Amino acid sequence: MLNQDFTIRQAKNADFLQISELDRISWGDKSVNRYIPDGEHVWRLWVEYALVFCCFDNDKIIGVSLAFPTVRNLFAVHKIFVDKSYRNNGIGTVLFEKTITKKECLH
Repeated sequence: MLNQDFTIRQAKNADFLQISELDRISWGDKSVNRYIPDGEHVWRLWVEYALVFCCFDNDKIIGVSLAFPTVRNLFAVHKIFVDKSYRNNGIGTVLFEKTITKKECLH
C-alpha cells in the first residue's frame, strides 16, 4: 500500500529534468549515472509522446514509470525506477499498476 503522503500523476513537460536526474542516479551503477545531455532530451520527448507516470513526495519525484505506445492502442512498459531511499514502499508496484491500467490518457 502506498504512503498517503505520496501522489501519482501523469508527468508534465516541466517534470522532465527531475525525471532525467532520477533516472541517472537510481540505477546505482556509477558507470551509467554520469550526466548525458541526450538523457534530458529523450525524457522531454518521452514525457510528451509516451505514457509516463511520476510518484511525488511533496514536489520531489521519487519514482517513474515509462511505457511506449505500440500498435492497436497498446503500450510496452519500458522501465520503472524508484529513488533508492524510497524503495520497499510499494511505489514501483503502484506505478506499474497505474501504467498497465492506463487510467490516464495520453495528451
